[in-house]
Amino acid sequence: MWLSIGVHSLILICRDEELDEDLRNTCLQSQVPFERWLVDETDQKGSYFGTEVEQFANDEYYSPTKVRKTKLAVETLSNASIEADDALEFMQIELCALLSVIEGRSRGPFSVLVDDAKGIEKLASDLVNGHDDENEQDASEDPPEGTHVQLNGSMDRPDLLLTLNAGLSRLASQALSGTSPILRTECHFWPHSFLGTGVANLALRNVASFLTSLTDDIKYDQRLYAHGEQPFLTDHFTVVNIGDGFPDFVSIDRTEVSRSNNLDSISSELVDQFEDDVGEAATPITFFSGRDGFMNGALTTSAPLPSVLGGNSYQWNLGTITHEISHRILGGHIFDRVDDFLDDMFDLQESGAVGCAEVNKYFQEQPRDYNDYATKMLGRSLMLLSCLDFDELEMKRSMAEPFDFFFEVDERHTGDIEELLVHIFDFYHFYGTNSETYCSFVWLSWAVLPSIQEKLFEYVIRTLVALGVKFIGRDEEEDSDEGLEEDDWRELAISDFISVLSQEPLLSRLPMREDIENFFEDDEKRDEILHYLETYEPLLLLFHMYFKSDKLRTNAAKDRNANPGNRTVVRNGVKEKRYYHYRFPNDLFVSENPAIGRPKFTNPLLFLRDYSREELPSAAQSAWLLHMLAFNLDLRHTDPEGEN
Repeated sequence: MWLSIGVHSLILICRDEELDEDLRNTCLQSQVPFERWLVDETDQKGSYFGTEVEQFANDEYYSPTKVRKTKLAVETLSNASIEADDALEFMQIELCALLSVIEGRSRGPFSVLVDDAKGIEKLASDLVNGHDDENEQDASEDPPEGTHVQLNGSMDRPDLLLTLNAGLSRLASQALSGTSPILRTECHFWPHSFLGTGVANLALRNVASFLTSLTDDIKYDQRLYAHGEQPFLTDHFTVVNIGDGFPDFVSIDRTEVSRSNNLDSISSELVDQFEDDVGEAATPITFFSGRDGFMNGALTTSAPLPSVLGGNSYQWNLGTITHEISHRILGGHIFDRVDDFLDDMFDLQESGAVGCAEVNKYFQEQPRDYNDYATKMLGRSLMLLSCLDFDELEMKRSMAEPFDFFFEVDERHTGDIEELLVHIFDFYHFYGTNSETYCSFVWLSWAVLPSIQEKLFEYVIRTLVALGVKFIGRDEEEDSDEGLEEDDWRELAISDFISVLSQEPLLSRLPMREDIENFFEDDEKRDEILHYLETYEPLLLLFHMYFKSDKLRTNAAKDRNANPGNRTVVRNGVKEKRYYHYRFPNDLFVSENPAIGRPKFTNPLLFLRDYSREELPSAAQSAWLLHMLAFNLDLRHTDPEGEN
């Protein structure tokens, strides 16, 4: 008997005809699809050659004569008139074939992929046919609002269809390889070329679906849109010149900023007004990749291929996918606000009266609403980052053509700004500002990257900015107890990071730990770090006043089935006490107690933080973990009001 991570997840070799018949009858009675292979052993090495293959599947799961067709597939086939130079038409035909394959093969517990395909189908229909009949768009234009896709502004519909087809192709060849008939399907991963990686793909999909649902449950996008149109609370801010000739908005009372819950305080009436403006979130197309690793695309989210066989370990755990999902949540909103800023700079440049004085005046104007505030804060961040590239004289000369200048700055630095905001968002909402868990998971997963040493300083800055989100709002009394100045959140973040580095698992398992600590011991490097943190401070203030939702943070830490407590485990012959959210034992499938043998949980993040902390990857432990995520995760998680 072998455990598989394919669609057919159990392999049995039986030499007893009576037992074979019992197994066959059990599967039929339980309506479990299976294939029964009659084989002859032909050599002393144990190699088997099949002489007959029988397929058994209940109609509920599989009917080869009733292959379902998607609405898009029907429309595409009926309307297709392929021209030699019509790339978009060819993409639609390919999309039709891929959706048909997915819907035809998805059955049983994998039928959720059909639901995902339908969500993608609707999105694809919007992209191909336009958002509505009254507002037809050229194929090269950006997709309409409401499609709920966080996109790079330069991506047009042909690009999106190409991305969509590539993602669906990977999904079909991985998750649905090994469906009946097994010998007629394919998998692109050589180690899994027989039965595919269906269980692993379903597990990854369920984690992504959970994270997508968290934001949908609290209507995060609707709240953000409603919040953005609220009048800006001007009494919270004043204009302060920081010495380089360009003003910034700095909080008067950072404690008030830290405790602000703007998104959560928006009334349901205001939120409902934006219901039609925000499309339903579709679970991204998820797959594993040996090249891309963890990466977020317009319609896709990938995870490293080694996670299939090593997901039990720190370095290949699936929990860090929260970073990629955070990109999906924030990316479009950041792009919209930066785009508004560039529009403002364009209008300023077109007015003819430009220069430092006019740009200063723009930044000194109090924001009209929170969208305007976010626009100015992101513009301010672009300004500060450009100060790192140019001296003051060059900056002042550039203000004669502010749009041209900031257009180039946008190309260089908006990606960095999004990356930092995503780290802040992820650490606050999905890690609950737990520095030890965050740094351990993130840094041990980074440590396997060949390029980490070349980007070490950059990754240290990212980490410190993320940690800073819990210190920038500390009140004066808390800081004085530690002998720090009221606004010295930077030193607090550094101290927090150094403390985590001095503890396990980073103490003994992070190869570049000493190099990181040397940054802080070198006075010149430490000053450089402090300067960078000061430069990125507006992003922390922006997060607290614009993006933060404590409802999202609370829901991301809930599980009604959690049974927390400490447990003693043995690691490398040494006993170690660890905190667990769940008490069911690792690697166990069979038990008279269903809570142990078939446990249910609703929060994959907490589960991964319990069972993805091994030192070495293990195919067996990873298979157990993936099966639990695929089949034991109850996606009917806690809703925002606390009801099950």
